[in-house]
Amino acid sequence: CRRGASEQLDASRPGADAPDTMSSVRIDETTEIHYRVVGEGAVTALFVHGWMVSGHVFDRMLPIPGVKAVVMDHRGTGASKTTSEDDSLERLGRDVLAVADAAGLKTFALVGHS
Repeated sequence: CRRGASEQLDASRPGADAPDTMSSVRIDETTEIHYRVVGEGAVTALFVHGWMVSGHVFDRMLPIPGVKAVVMDHRGTGASKTTSEDDSLERLGRDVLAVADAAGLKTFALVGHS
């Protein structure tokens, strides 16, 4: 894919010019998880990326019309900071729930990439 072509495609999508809202939640004294909200809609989805990338892996598909997307950066990736070495799936699950709580999500679809 050529860079110029994808920028034109992205710019033509509905809501492509809508700003993201960046926030964070402090998990403990060593970890702060950053997340952003993209778009608005009746459906809410929390996007969780795979190993060795950041939440920006979802940029080309967002915004999605009718969907409020909450995109997090795992601990130690993207804008999220940590000195913790706990990268277990259990820890990730607790981080996801902390982001959902911080974003005020009562119900949401979980979208994952691995």
